[in-house]
Amino acid sequence: MASISNFLQNELINHIFMGIPYTMPATLCIALLVRPAGVGDTGTTISNGNGIGAEVATLGSSYYRLQRSSSDWTTSSYGVISNKNDIIFPVATSTWGEIVGIAI
Repeated sequence: MASISNFLQNELINHIFMGIPYTMPATLCIALLVRPAGVGDTGTTISNGNGIGAEVATLGSSYYRLQRSSSDWTTSSYGVISNKNDIIFPVATSTWGEIVGIAI
């Protein structure tokens, strides 16, 4: 794991040390990034656009994301989890920019 957000760090610390339950986000997305994500970024702070359909959302110029659900993943083992099916982003209909990373 390259990095986790400040939000997730705090949620995990509070869960481990204080017993505060961690609640999974209502929406889990895989995003293609055209700028590096910062630890202070969240799905709400780097988005600034509007959705185009039930599953796919184009969010401004900072990233493109696909919504996933918990049933799309295997059970983790040895600190690794895998997607059950290919994650395929649609063909760009305009310039997205150079993809420099991904975010979950």
